[in-house]
Amino acid sequence: MYGKSKLKGDEAVQTVPNHLIVRTAWLYGFGGPNFLKTMLRLAIADPKRTMRVVNDQYGSLTWSHRLAAQIKVLLENEITGIVHASAENYSTWYEGARFFLDCMDVPYSMEPCTTADYPTPAARPANSILENNRLKQAGINVMADWKEDVQQFANQHRDALIQEAEAACK
Repeated sequence: MYGKSKLKGDEAVQTVPNHLIVRTAWLYGFGGPNFLKTMLRLAIADPKRTMRVVNDQYGSLTWSHRLAAQIKVLLENEITGIVHASAENYSTWYEGARFFLDCMDVPYSMEPCTTADYPTPAARPANSILENNRLKQAGINVMADWKEDVQQFANQHRDALIQEAEAACK
């Protein structure tokens, strides 16, 4: 259903002249809920509880701050059509969660699991990796390596993220 509704949305947008569809994946940022903030909240709530995180789905954790900068460049260059804009390189959810929590310097316990071990109502693709080919071909790719951005995100927002996670645990 998700894919069908996404396709319908794309088809509707493509009827508009000079349209721009920006595809991204595994988005996180300071505002609102997201995977990284959930992992932090769970770690802070009970650092000794072993979290099980999926280790057979691949994608690129993409910082909303970096994506906004990329969209600005796309608009300035009047790029149209469909463009992929996600962080460079990729990880599994498990690898991404471990890297983030290490950057946050909080205690945690985590083990990998498979998608089959962690069923969800909606099926998730095993491979969500997007390639920023159009950005690179146009010489306007500002997307960085996912680890670089996660590290910067953690450095910039560490105290506020921890404070928010602690408040959510009360």
